[in-house]
Amino acid sequence: MSAGPLWWALNHTSAESRIGSRPCRPVTTDESGQEREFQNGVVLLIDEIDKADRSVPNSLLEPLGNLSFEVPYTGERVERPKGEPDPLIIITTNREQELPQAFVRRCLVLDLVLDDDNRDDFIDILSKRGQSLFQDRMPGDYGETTYEKVADLLYEKRMRAKHEGLSFIPGQAEYLDHLEALIGMKQTAPSLGLDEAMELLAALTFMKNGA
Repeated sequence: MSAGPLWWALNHTSAESRIGSRPCRPVTTDESGQEREFQNGVVLLIDEIDKADRSVPNSLLEPLGNLSFEVPYTGERVERPKGEPDPLIIITTNREQELPQAFVRRCLVLDLVLDDDNRDDFIDILSKRGQSLFQDRMPGDYGETTYEKVADLLYEKRMRAKHEGLSFIPGQAEYLDHLEALIGMKQTAPSLGLDEAMELLAALTFMKNGA
């Protein structure tokens, strides 16, 4: 039995002895290659838990409440080593299904809402986030206005989806996907200008809302 991410987050020492044939070793180096120490703290991401089987949140009640759990079939107890900081466990959900209240009570809930009441603020927020992620990769001939133009296009698609009552409303994820696609488009079709590339890619990056 191989130790999974939660086991590594709670007790890396015992996890080392359970690497197995399909290891789930955590990232232990930073971008410069510097080794990180478990004793400095661990961050565990459980992404989109609402897409998991409904039994998953209930199975996390004990690990979240006590920072320990019993390994099935072996009876081994996994607990935090004394003196080490508790892990920071980040759990995301798109609320596609309701989570058990017992599970939610063990979490500090933070709602991340993309405010689109003001068009200029909406464009400014997305542009800054896009630039922080892609400024080193974005083709120079596209220019700094690329981020604003894509954000403005997204705003139009978003407002249309809301007006038509569509179930899917494009947001930040689609904005970042569009920027990533623009970079790839420039590599495969360098003669395309920014505006033309944006229009061609819109049907792909915003296809969920029928654009």
